[in-house]
Amino acid sequence: MSGPSTPFRGGIPAQHPPFNILLNMHLKFFIENVFVKLIVFIDESGLPIYCKYFSQGAIAKVVPKHTSYYSVGAKEIQSIKRQTGLTREVKYRRLVSKIGLSGVSSIISMLKNQGYYLFFKRIHIKEPSKARFECIEKLLKEISSQLLCSNVVIIIDECPLKLKEVRKAARQLLRSKYIQVYFKDSRKVSGLQLADIVVGYFSEVYKTPKE
Repeated sequence: MSGPSTPFRGGIPAQHPPFNILLNMHLKFFIENVFVKLIVFIDESGLPIYCKYFSQGAIAKVVPKHTSYYSVGAKEIQSIKRQTGLTREVKYRRLVSKIGLSGVSSIISMLKNQGYYLFFKRIHIKEPSKARFECIEKLLKEISSQLLCSNVVIIIDECPLKLKEVRKAARQLLRSKYIQVYFKDSRKVSGLQLADIVVGYFSEVYKTPKE
């Protein structure tokens, strides 16, 4: 049985008029194509071979069309490093040991307040070899049910999935005209470090699943 599926939607900043217009269904197609794109970062928690449950989390944001995914989340990661004294890559385990779960909860609230959309999906592992792909399909379905954008970029932390199959699934599940999917090293991508915080935090919150 599937575990908790949790979308946490942040507010769209009022200082960006095109973002507010995006909420108007009649103008959505025009605005999305001309002005903005949706960037989604995905990370996982657990190993399908050794764990009973497997989780994936995502953090997404609507940004101006020409924004590089490398820049999304960079300011937030630098702020976290300044506040906590962490260096190198920010990982949930290092972060929670430094500031505790309540401190991480404050970071989650900060991300929502800054216009990020947070998603979490946990599944009960039945077939270890298929768990990772099953989970990412469910996560993409959840994202598709909450967010609509004709231009989508998906960045996934490097994992043993076939990129071609993930791209195919994304194109089938997301109602978008333009979809790009990449596997990237989280050490170089701030958004993936935020995704690690998201999946780590909600995995901890749902540490004892009742499904």
